[in-house]
Amino acid sequence: MKKILFVLILLPLLFDQSMSQSLWYLGYTPQHSWDVAGDTSVANLKSMLNDETLAGFEFPNPHPYFSAARILAVNKGTAEKDFILSKLSRFANFGSPNFQWLFYFEYQRIRGFLGDNGAIAGMDSIVHFAPDLWLRLKAVDHLAVTGRLDHYDIVKQAFLQGGWADKQDAIGLLGTYGQDPRYRTEAGDFLAEIAADSLSGAAVSRVSAFSGASNLAKFDKPRATQIIDQRFRSSTGEEQRDFFWDLQHIDPDGQPERTIYAVSLESTELGRSRYLPMYGSIVKGLESKRYLLPFYIKFTKDIYSVEASTIVRWDLKEFLNDFIPLTPTESVSILIQLDTLISYKTQVASYGWVGDNAFVTELSNYLTNARSAFIAGDSTTCARQIFLFQNKVDEEYRDSLDGDNRTITLEGWKFLHYQAQFVLERLSAITTLSLPINENWNMVSSPLILSNPRKDSVYPEAISSAFAYEAGTGYIEKDTLKNGVGYWLKYPYSKNIDYTGLKIDTVYVAVNAGWNMIGSVSQPIPITKIVHDENAVPLNYFGFDGAYFEPDSLLPGKGYWVKVSGSGTLIIGKDASALGSQNVIEPPPAPDAPSKPVLQLPADVATAQSTSPTLSWYAVEYANTYRLQAATDSNFYFVVIDQESITDLSYQVGPLSYNTKYYWHVKAYNVNGYSYWSNKRSFTTQSPPSAPPTPSLASPANGATNISTSPTLSWYSSSGATSYRLQVSRYSSFSTLVFDNAAITATSKQVSALSYSTIYYWRVNASNSNGTSAWSSVRSFTTQGAPSSDPCLPATSTASLDELTISDANGNRQNLFVHNGGRGLHLGHPDYDLPPETPKGAFHARFKSGKFVEIIPPNKTVVKIPIKVKDVVLPITLQWKVQSGNKVQYWLIDQKKSQKRIPLTGLGKYSIDSAADNLIYIEAQASEPCITN
Repeated sequence: MKKILFVLILLPLLFDQSMSQSLWYLGYTPQHSWDVAGDTSVANLKSMLNDETLAGFEFPNPHPYFSAARILAVNKGTAEKDFILSKLSRFANFGSPNFQWLFYFEYQRIRGFLGDNGAIAGMDSIVHFAPDLWLRLKAVDHLAVTGRLDHYDIVKQAFLQGGWADKQDAIGLLGTYGQDPRYRTEAGDFLAEIAADSLSGAAVSRVSAFSGASNLAKFDKPRATQIIDQRFRSSTGEEQRDFFWDLQHIDPDGQPERTIYAVSLESTELGRSRYLPMYGSIVKGLESKRYLLPFYIKFTKDIYSVEASTIVRWDLKEFLNDFIPLTPTESVSILIQLDTLISYKTQVASYGWVGDNAFVTELSNYLTNARSAFIAGDSTTCARQIFLFQNKVDEEYRDSLDGDNRTITLEGWKFLHYQAQFVLERLSAITTLSLPINENWNMVSSPLILSNPRKDSVYPEAISSAFAYEAGTGYIEKDTLKNGVGYWLKYPYSKNIDYTGLKIDTVYVAVNAGWNMIGSVSQPIPITKIVHDENAVPLNYFGFDGAYFEPDSLLPGKGYWVKVSGSGTLIIGKDASALGSQNVIEPPPAPDAPSKPVLQLPADVATAQSTSPTLSWYAVEYANTYRLQAATDSNFYFVVIDQESITDLSYQVGPLSYNTKYYWHVKAYNVNGYSYWSNKRSFTTQSPPSAPPTPSLASPANGATNISTSPTLSWYSSSGATSYRLQVSRYSSFSTLVFDNAAITATSKQVSALSYSTIYYWRVNASNSNGTSAWSSVRSFTTQGAPSSDPCLPATSTASLDELTISDANGNRQNLFVHNGGRGLHLGHPDYDLPPETPKGAFHARFKSGKFVEIIPPNKTVVKIPIKVKDVVLPITLQWKVQSGNKVQYWLIDQKKSQKRIPLTGLGKYSIDSAADNLIYIEAQASEPCITN
């Protein structure tokens, strides 16, 4: 027998001693620091472990020795593991006459903390052979931490036969072992007897009763709650308060009802005060958030009105003033939040917190419209209705003292205002945008859905009306702004305008053939992302910043001109819809309805399930269809899947969230009715797989110059990536993009048609089926300068055309271009019209033909190309940039100098003091550009 015992004791030394994750917790207390005289330096601790006199064999007090080992393991375990274990291994020498099981236990405890799996076998040896029950229990406890639940007999023995300390340790272990189905029933009965003080023998202390209940709650919370709740309700005074605080740990969400029960019966002022919750504790998660529901707030108001104690009234008043309603978690669907808001409206009205039936009906209409819109997939209309509801609640709360019948109390306002805010936040709706507006004339649009969209509210300092444009009519003054519409507006100075309202993801804009002035949405939208129907093909876009320009993107708060081929619709933005689920409460099934289904797969409490699992059940006789619900809570308040009319015996759900526990049940239907719900099951989805690592950029180098306007950008491969996304922008913030491709499978991509002499920024991320990496670092490069114009090649940018610029004394300007008709022209536009003229008072300069590119035939005929100006401040400056290779000659006709013809060549400028009939006359003569004279 001794030989067997010796082998078992030495077995732990044969295990792999490589450092891994700690098997169990190890800490140290001030007592351990005192044992080392307060010197926790590595040098002192190692010196103590090298001191043989402290090893416990020759010296009767081993505490300093083990304290030094423990502190060194906690602070420097990784670096000093081998040293510590080599010094402590002497305590595994079973053949030593000084061998002690306690020392052996300390060695194994430190060994397990340092990640040595051999400590498991060491602890197991203690359980089997140590003479002291209390030490064996400690070893069982450490093994349980690692998931080893093989020593229930020891736990049971300690619970039934051990001393007081052994019994307390056993109670904690029963809570752990009870989570194993093998021991659940008996462990539960033992703990229930302790909690109920019904164990045979001496009376159980309340500390032991609470320990029994709290450990029972680890695997059977309803039973533990019922036992202590019965003791709470059958006791009085201090004992009742003790059980109340025990329940705070076991079943905190049942505390509001217990507070109502106890406060209503408590006769002492101090007693009532001690049951009341503190709002600060609720916010910190120390007390149940159910104290913030309407039913408890009503109770608080009711007892405040009859409470005689000044102290208790102060507590109640502070709570009513401080509380804010419960913030729902992300797992609560938007539809459930809407239904909660509707329920709160009904409750606060029934409590008399909202006055006037007509007002209640008006609020109900907003909510009904919002819910209907949301179910129909129209989240924008839903958000607008909730926004209007919230503004009406706020308005009436502010005006509660105006003497009319439309009133709302502080409590009613809090529940309705904040719950509406929670819905709006989930709809990603309410936001504030601060956007620039320029001095003088602007083209603007509303970037948000505003609660008050009147022009005087949005732009109170404007010095003009807001002018919209209607085809066939012209400019029309508007006093209210409409989303999707552009407006002319004059401002006395530059500033930022703050807009607060609902985000607009998408706007549908009706357009007519020809020119239309449109608005944008709440984020920049590239021109290339705008969707149109087959009738309304966009031909040109123009923005305005003191002069017309061709935009790459539509920016929030700005208005734009668009010319379309025919009447139709433009879709600006992205379609955004939110789906919710509803938990339907139904009456019992009809007598001839099918029986309730039995679930098949996955097994109950299954783990590591796919995020798109197939749920199956057994056939029910006479059933025609089935209904499946899945939720994130066992009460099915927060339903995420609600699928009806299933004809198969299985249904694939998802995609679900990773690492999340879901509950599911099934109901059967036939022509006679439907069954009860099946018994519910739960499963937990797998942890999220990893996305590929962030790629590194290769070429061109950061800050590179003289790069082609059609460069190839390359990066290094990212392990596991199946595609890459490349973005190129003129801005380091990537607020607007000139290239965005998320379906690149190679590690390089050529980008075309970049501008000359321009800085570009680029970045890359990597994706696979598991997700997307972070963006790479950002690099920049500068493209090469524009080559000299070759008149024999088609012009593909205005940079190769002759340019005329008109500006006035206030700095307003407009660029215009002239093209030799003998040369090809491919600017990407089917025509070269400018938008309609600006409103009265706004600077305006354009060719009288309405074009921004005037084409001169190459037949050497002198052609007049008058420029029309309006609302200019004299003098006017004409600047020109004429490229000789374009083979066009120009003359300015000076009307004040007897029609003098002033030749325009190369680069130059000329001041014009007057413009008769608001016209500047230019003459041009062109010859074939590729023929040399």
